[in-house]
Amino acid sequence: MSRPTEQAVRYFPHDVGLLRDRKFRPLRKKYGYLAQMVYMILLEMIYGDKGYYLDYSDKDDVILDILEYLSGRYEPDEQTIGNVIDDLVAHRLLSPDHYRLSALTSKRIQVTYYKATVERKDVDIDPSIWMLSEEEMLKHSTRHPLLKTLGITVSAGVNRPNNRVNRPNNQDNQPNNPQSKVEESKVEESKVEETKGPGEAGPAAAPSALSEFDQLEMILALIRDNICPVTSMIRQDISDWLRHMDAACVLYAVQEAARAGAKSTKYIYSVLQRLLDDGITTPEAMERKKGTKNSKMEFERDTTPYDHYFDEEDEP
Repeated sequence: MSRPTEQAVRYFPHDVGLLRDRKFRPLRKKYGYLAQMVYMILLEMIYGDKGYYLDYSDKDDVILDILEYLSGRYEPDEQTIGNVIDDLVAHRLLSPDHYRLSALTSKRIQVTYYKATVERKDVDIDPSIWMLSEEEMLKHSTRHPLLKTLGITVSAGVNRPNNRVNRPNNQDNQPNNPQSKVEESKVEESKVEETKGPGEAGPAAAPSALSEFDQLEMILALIRDNICPVTSMIRQDISDWLRHMDAACVLYAVQEAARAGAKSTKYIYSVLQRLLDDGITTPEAMERKKGTKNSKMEFERDTTPYDHYFDEEDEP
């Protein structure tokens, strides 16, 4: 008997600024923090169930599930929760069209699900619920198993990265002896040197010139070749960082981690968080920062808000 296809996802990213979305303003005036709490609870329920939508045909049952999250001294009543959901739909934080089909979802939710499941072998969806167009899916990934399921053909060479660092990493074929480890170390060092940071010469000196897909694949290739295997969670988080800062900054963080001999992504996220805290999101800002520190930017390995998602035991 074949194994049933997993629908839920174990992890989903929280976009910086999500709760400051302008669509929440009228809801906060009407319900206070409750509107945002109900929205976040719905996200957890959606990603933990079907993955990309929540069946809302039994409204009372869904509302009771939400109330379990909110039980306590200031627990709201069922009518209020139902009103909040209706207003989330009215303000298009959830899709009105799908609400009429008794489904709670949105394009933002489905994009996140699509990215989070790119490493799976099989993904099943209901075409009547699915919102992403062929163009939108190909923009985010050209190798997602859903493309095959939907009969979408990817032309050879479309959105494929073309750079020297994007090489397959078959660890099963790596020799296990001291001499090979020394040679491997030299190869890794040379790979890091091949890809220069902002303002330096090299094949990846201007990653912003690449497509979004190629930027992501180039950076993941560096992580895979120099630091650790790339999991679906790492792919999702790097993709999320690329929405908030220039690819050159993310590339710089990966290079710093590789040069430091890091064997997990913690170092990368530490560097990125420090850059973000300093308001550095572009190559120009990095250059200005280097100039104020005698052309050196030093970062220490420390804990970040992402560490509980990326502990070593969670990575294969």
